[in-house]
Amino acid sequence: MLSLPSPRKRKPGPKPSRPTKQQRRDVELAVAGGMSLEWIADALEISRRTLCRAFVRELAIGRSKKMLENIKRIDAAAAAGNVSAMKYFHALMLDRRGPDQDAGEDKWAAVASQIEADMEAEANNPNLPKNSEFWKNN
Repeated sequence: MLSLPSPRKRKPGPKPSRPTKQQRRDVELAVAGGMSLEWIADALEISRRTLCRAFVRELAIGRSKKMLENIKRIDAAAAAGNVSAMKYFHALMLDRRGPDQDAGEDKWAAVASQIEADMEAEANNPNLPKNSEFWKNN
């Protein structure tokens, strides 16, 4: 006699759901607004684990997308003749430097000045013996 294959058993637990477009937009907005993962999960009434698993892309790029949308709005307002938008956009462009402009120099200048300050503090330490390499000869 032929035996029929037994039906596959599903794992117990809730049926996985697919995020809606509105939920995806909400997550992008929440990330752009600076909400924590716990707050976003609570607002959507899902677990933090589900949030991180189902909304990976929105969590990663949500802030960037919303910033770009706002910049487009500012540019459109400036193109329509809004002088305040023109001034704001101009200031925004001047405040933002590219990664190749002075970003690395400032970091290393701060480190170098901290090292110099530490060496000066050691040289002025009265508890060091006079023959120490840190003793300051005046």
